[in-house]
Order: sequence, then structure tokens, then C-alpha cells
Amino acid sequence: MASEKEYLFEVDEGVGIVTLNRPDRLNAISWDLSRDLIELFRDLRQRDEVRVIVLTGAGRGFCSGGDAEWLSGADERGLPGLSDVPLERYQRKTSAGPSPSSPA
Repeated sequence: MASEKEYLFEVDEGVGIVTLNRPDRLNAISWDLSRDLIELFRDLRQRDEVRVIVLTGAGRGFCSGGDAEWLSGADERGLPGLSDVPLERYQRKTSAGPSPSSPA
């Protein structure tokens, strides 16, 4: 039996919609889900067609927090993203701060 993806992603007119897809666990974050979300968000940093991200949950709850099995410490894997090498700073095409033509 193939397992369902733990999150769904779609883009609608510049809006990236990320849906946590573990309704049977109230969308609790597992190790695999957290790793997959980190990968997705890192990829989205480079995708100019996604202007904003909406994070939502399937079923009756948004997210109940960390999955109890994961948080119990039974798994020896560390928390994803904490031990990784920091990302290079990525800046969109426009600079931060006021534009040169705006009043001071």
C-alpha cells in the first residue's frame, strides 16, 4: 500500500499553498515531514513566481505540534535544519528599504 504524501503543495496566482496532510494525526509534525518542509521552503526561496505562502492543515485541525513518537526521543536523528550548514543569503530583485524616489 503506497503512503500518501505528508504535505500537499500548489501555486495559485502567486500564492503557494502548503497543506499539512496527516489528518489522522491532527497534522502533527514528524521527522520526515519536517525534513520535507525544510526542503520545500528552501526551494521556494528561489522561486519568484511564489510571492506568499499559506500554511494550512487537512482535516479538522491545523497542526497539533510535534508527533509524540518523534518527540519521545526514540529516534536518534537530530532535528532537521538545526545541524545543516546555513543557507546563503538570497535577495530578490528589489533591494530592501525605501526606494530612491520615496521621501525620507
